[in-house]
Amino acid sequence: MHCHIEAGPTRNEMMNWETMKQVMAIVRHMQPELVDITGGAPEMNPLLSKFVGALRKEGQNVQVRTNLTTLLESGMQEMIEFYKDQGVSLVASLPCYTEANVDLQRGKGVYEKSIKVLKRLNASGYGSDPNLKLNLVYNPGGAFLPPEQSQLESDYRKNLGKEHGIVFDNLLTITNIPIGRFGNWLRQENQYEEYKQLLKDSLTLRLWAG
Repeated sequence: MHCHIEAGPTRNEMMNWETMKQVMAIVRHMQPELVDITGGAPEMNPLLSKFVGALRKEGQNVQVRTNLTTLLESGMQEMIEFYKDQGVSLVASLPCYTEANVDLQRGKGVYEKSIKVLKRLNASGYGSDPNLKLNLVYNPGGAFLPPEQSQLESDYRKNLGKEHGIVFDNLLTITNIPIGRFGNWLRQENQYEEYKQLLKDSLTLRLWAG
């Protein structure tokens, strides 16, 4: 999910079971409302199912952030049913509701694959069963802020529903932080300082309005 901090298929860092046990100990002590698992792509860790299963066995609410396309990779055929059986909430990356914009941002063919997985999730109850939450995530594809969330969510519902029959619970919009890969891109495009000022101005306006 978090490409901006240099996550990608060429990285080999992987959370091991000892670290996961330490996380579970902290969770047991703090008793948070939700354990939110992100990546990279969490499904690429072969211990994810064991980790999620252990958390759910202890009664923890679990949410996994998925890039969707990983669920089409070899060996991932059972993950959707696993998520369903465990009652895991999903937050799925879909940076736009149009094919052109998604493929421009994430690579050719990503939109088609993402839609395929979303349809499988819907068929398993995600997006319609209140116990199987499916939230989508929009993030800007450049040096600009996300649109107003509720209006954009309406556009997502209208377009994904009409074109593909896809349903979901909520749309979440995120603002890109100028670090890692995104920060490097901003510098290459000579937009780094301008984008930082945009963030500062936006925060000042929100604080003033609030």
